[in-house]
Amino acid sequence: MMASRVNLRIRLILYFTSIGLMSVLIISIFVNFFLEKQFKEYAIQKQEKRNLEIATLLASQYLRDNEWNILAIQRIGVNALEEGLIVRVTDNNGTVVWDAVQYNSGICEDMLHTMARRMESRFSSVNGGVVKKNYNILSSGIKVGTLEIGFYGPYYYSEVDLFFIDTFNTLLLWLAVFTIVVSMVLGLFFSSRVTRPIMQVIRTAQSIEKGDYSVTDAANNYPVELAKLVETINSLSRSLSGQESLRKQLTADIAHELRTPMTTLQGYIEAMIDGVWEVNKERLEGCYEEILRLTKLIKDLNTLARYDTDKMELELTEFDLKGLIEKIMNLNDNQFSEKGVTLHCTGDASIITADRDKVSQVFINLYSNSLKFTGKGDSVSVEIIDSPEAATVIFEDTGEGIPEQDLAYIFERFYRADKSRNRGTGGSGIGLTIVNQIIKAHHATIDVKSEVGTGTEFVIQFPKNGSNTNKI
Repeated sequence: MMASRVNLRIRLILYFTSIGLMSVLIISIFVNFFLEKQFKEYAIQKQEKRNLEIATLLASQYLRDNEWNILAIQRIGVNALEEGLIVRVTDNNGTVVWDAVQYNSGICEDMLHTMARRMESRFSSVNGGVVKKNYNILSSGIKVGTLEIGFYGPYYYSEVDLFFIDTFNTLLLWLAVFTIVVSMVLGLFFSSRVTRPIMQVIRTAQSIEKGDYSVTDAANNYPVELAKLVETINSLSRSLSGQESLRKQLTADIAHELRTPMTTLQGYIEAMIDGVWEVNKERLEGCYEEILRLTKLIKDLNTLARYDTDKMELELTEFDLKGLIEKIMNLNDNQFSEKGVTLHCTGDASIITADRDKVSQVFINLYSNSLKFTGKGDSVSVEIIDSPEAATVIFEDTGEGIPEQDLAYIFERFYRADKSRNRGTGGSGIGLTIVNQIIKAHHATIDVKSEVGTGTEFVIQFPKNGSNTNKI
């Protein structure tokens, strides 16, 4: 079963929210780790500082000759007991001066039990217990007794400490909530900025799908990638619009090319069947000419179907390009002479590696194309320029020329600058398309320049760097 799809806007919002939560989670983990470590050290240092303060206070209660201010020591001990400290004071002889356990053992036990329960309930990993530490009681730099302090250790958090930790964790929780809200708002804002042009592109593509190629989108203020996407869709729309026009022209061209000979044949044959015309050689030759026109059109269509493919097979051989062109020129010499058009071929021999038959088709089509658009007094010249990198052929005629607006389309299928399809020009409009496909198959290039009333020039370059391949 196909997984359900989530639209891009929701995905972006989820991504932003996830990133925000992950950031808060990671920060919280690190902050808690370092806070716990620092707070633990703080608690230990605070405990040690308090112990030393008590030792200093007790030292001030030493009178003289091993006499102590017992009442003051008791107040100090009781205050310490309220803080969770069990004080025991002895003199230099080991005699107990004051002991919190002796004073009230029940309070001591309850207090330590409460502290242990509080710490273990909040910090289960703490293995605590009663810790006892001894400090010298000094009076005028002389030891007069010993202070033993018992407390829950290795460290203990007071109510104030725990309140601070709870407050800090609450702030982290609110930070997480705030981050979710901000992430969702930012995700909504940025997803809108991202998806709006994409939705426009989708609407444009849907219009193209329905055959409306006039819809385009301006890529103003779009990110570079989205601007390229919009420009590509617009270019696709223009290209499909052009292709649609060419398809319509193709339909009209094929219909015209088929209708004309078929109508002529139908008229001839009906007239001969009805006895209106006598069957003779001249009328049969007329039918034969129309059949030849149909045969040539079908042959051109077959040739285009064979060449207009992504896997045109090439049979590569080495041959002299100039010799091949001269041979084709000689075969066409009579047709040009009958129209009063002169042919010329100049340049040096140039050995290339290519498919000889298909290269022949290129120049056969170029000569045929020139024959249609040249007349008495015109000329067709071919110049071959040989170099180590490429063989360049300049194919030029002084015929009618091609209008500037048609130059970009002359290699399109069935495109003809002669929109009237005059019989004088003839042709099916796919000769130059075949030329272009063969040129591309050889990784060669073809450029065209033309001016109405002056003539047309084709420049073809066949590479000699071994880049030819057996397939396009």
